[in-house]
Order: sequence, then C-alpha cells, then structure tokens
Amino acid sequence: MNKSCALFLPTKATQTNPIKEAVVLLGGCATTGRLCGVSGKAVIKWCAKGRLPRTEWTGETDYATRISAALKGRVSKKRLLDPESFAAEKERRADQKHLGGPRKLASIAAA
Repeated sequence: MNKSCALFLPTKATQTNPIKEAVVLLGGCATTGRLCGVSGKAVIKWCAKGRLPRTEWTGETDYATRISAALKGRVSKKRLLDPESFAAEKERRADQKHLGGPRKLASIAAA
C-alpha cells in the first residue's frame, strides 16, 4: 500500500464516508482502482471528496455497482451514491442510544 492510500486506514472518518469505508474493505486505493478500471489516484480523489465522480449519476460509469458487488453488499450501492444517507442513519442511531434505545424512543414518541 503506498503512502497516499495509508491515509485511508480504518478511522472514525471511514464511519462517516462510505467511499472510504468501501476502499478500506476492498484493500486499498490501488485494488479499488483496478476493480473500477481507474487509477489509485482517482480513488484517492473520490475519498477526499466523499463521493463518486459525476459520471456515476449521468450513467457513464457503474463504479457503485462494481464496488457493492465486490463487497457482497456490505456497503450498498445506495450508500455509495448518497453518502448523506449514511450520516443521517448514524445520527438516528446516536439519538436512539441517547434516549435509551428504539423501544424507549417509541414510547416517548407515543406519549
């Protein structure tokens, strides 16, 4: 693993960035780049921006599908294409934990 990819070892940042999480699970930037047919440098840019390139939304590429398939769904295509959804889910879980879990939260909401 080169020095650039060492920046993407598991940290708290990988928990909020599904792109970084996927790269770490796949084994690094170079491995992810080979899987998608791009350079490791391109993958580093994805991680830094926290999103896949524009071509993913215009239908020119299918990186999210390839990555999700290689990870057997551990990081879903939806999360890769919408990093904000993961952040919202993490915030919801934190709220549940703070309020005593889902059952306690449901009883508070019902009251």
